[in-house]
Amino acid sequence: MTVSNLLCRESTLIVLPWPDREADQQGHDVRGRYVELFVLPILGPTATWLLRRLVDGLEAFPDGYELDLAETAGALGLIHLPERPGPFAKALDRTVMFGYTRPMPYGLAVRTHLQSLAAKQISRLPAHLRSMHAEWSPARPVTGGRTT
Repeated sequence: MTVSNLLCRESTLIVLPWPDREADQQGHDVRGRYVELFVLPILGPTATWLLRRLVDGLEAFPDGYELDLAETAGALGLIHLPERPGPFAKALDRTVMFGYTRPMPYGLAVRTHLQSLAAKQISRLPAHLRSMHAEWSPARPVTGGRTT
């Protein structure tokens, strides 16, 4: 079942946490700098912002919450038309395709932390981001093109 199929039938989705012990302990917060610099160019800006919104909701409601699709699409500058999937549905599908969310009955399970990119994904980054990624260290995160 694709997320787009869910969208065609529902006006809301239930968002639940998707625990991943390793990523939760050693990964990167969805709303953090690593995701902004390195995941966004791979996942895409709309899907990245959507993923951040989903995680924001889990911070407020750690056991899960009901997500109004039209309201969420509107907050991202998009329109949600269940009968005609568009950029919002495609963004949700991308979060599933990359393994950051997964369809569940009536909704989505969402990771709050992500593993580092795989070598194949890193190779798809622009040269300056590949270079920055090579220097990335949780103790010395890259900020604004320089290490701190």
